Amino acid sequence: MTMSLLACIETAAGLPPGTLTRADVETVAQEGDIDWVVVRLPDGRWAATDDAEVAVDRVAIFGTRVEALDFRWVGWRAVHRDDPPTARTGWRAEPPAHLRNTREWEVTITFRCGHTEPERIQAVSEAMAQTIAAERAHGLCSRCLAARQAAMDAWAEQNAAGMRRLAPWLEEPPHDGRAKP
Repeated sequence: MTMSLLACIETAAGLPPGTLTRADVETVAQEGDIDWVVVRLPDGRWAATDDAEVAVDRVAIFGTRVEALDFRWVGWRAVHRDDPPTARTGWRAEPPAHLRNTREWEVTITFRCGHTEPERIQAVSEAMAQTIAAERAHGLCSRCLAARQAAMDAWAEQNAAGMRRLAPWLEEPPHDGRAKP
């Protein structure tokens, strides 16, 4: 967790710089090097975010810790439902008792590419499912993601073919000083 994340949370919450300290932050989950956190604000509100991308629009503000924790828990379950915890990845806080049994909601996500896709999201309420859907909408839909991956694969293959043509010139000369045949 960095000081820039604290500054970002302060900006999102409308607080003056330097208001928050690391003591205000509670890491509720870890995903490799990414911390999922809830933060107690001086006015009693709570913020929920992670440090994957430090941006004001990635900070959600809630009235209570339970609401902030609910938001993080539901998001975690949507992404890591079947993943076993490891030393570097796992939920670290006690899951909210009333959220341990969520249900599936059918929502339609409108992605930034303009496409829409139906998705089933685990959540306690339809409102929370819509909130999760809105957070996922920052990415690309499966069609655009597949097209992007295909273009990247084609580029990589083209680059590899060019490197294979250059390979004879890239090899080191024999150590005896003779030129290559």
